[in-house]
Amino acid sequence: MKKLIAICLIILPIMAMAQKKVESVENFFKTYSDIPEYESMEVTEAMFEMFETMEDADPDMVEFLSKLKFVRYLEYQGSGGVTIGITNVSTPKGKATTTSNYYVDGKKVSTSVGGKSSGVATSTTNVKGGVANVSPISNISSSIVYDRAKEEIDLSGWTQLMKTNQDGEKMVFLKREWSSEDKEFLMLNGNIMINIRGDVNIMHLYQLEEILSDIGDILEFLPY
Repeated sequence: MKKLIAICLIILPIMAMAQKKVESVENFFKTYSDIPEYESMEVTEAMFEMFETMEDADPDMVEFLSKLKFVRYLEYQGSGGVTIGITNVSTPKGKATTTSNYYVDGKKVSTSVGGKSSGVATSTTNVKGGVANVSPISNISSSIVYDRAKEEIDLSGWTQLMKTNQDGEKMVFLKREWSSEDKEFLMLNGNIMINIRGDVNIMHLYQLEEILSDIGDILEFLPY
């Protein structure tokens, strides 16, 4: 019986880790686009169909955009402030264990247990036998969207086209084919996420910026 309990204690955390990445790109976008620190834009297929009725819009541009199912843009606009909470917990033998929880704008991003923290904290809040109050420390990440997406989104069905890491700003460019005429592209670049799906073949990263620019140009014709 004791062996069975021990096996369960080992397997359950592994199963929990395996099930952690359950978010789709769509759900990730919906979750973070509602948070004030994030700027977002989503243009749907219905809007692209409306573009076709605009007389003053460039016909070639409209024809290209009409092949798209959706375009999603998400950018982190917060301070990137990192907070830390340290809780000192006494064990039955009288020894103290220090647990350090690191947060970015209220979201826990990592936890360390033991002695000295290996982070870049310049100030902390110590609380004995309770939950720590967190206080702002510093800006350490230029890839918040990238890190959260890689942690939370299930990317098992995607093909990696390109990946870089320059001065702490991480980028990955991914592709997913639903059919020969239906492709989805995902770029995670530092604090930005761009997600595009449709009958398009994006060969270069600058094409993503051109698509966003074209959408912005056409939106100017819409009445407000």
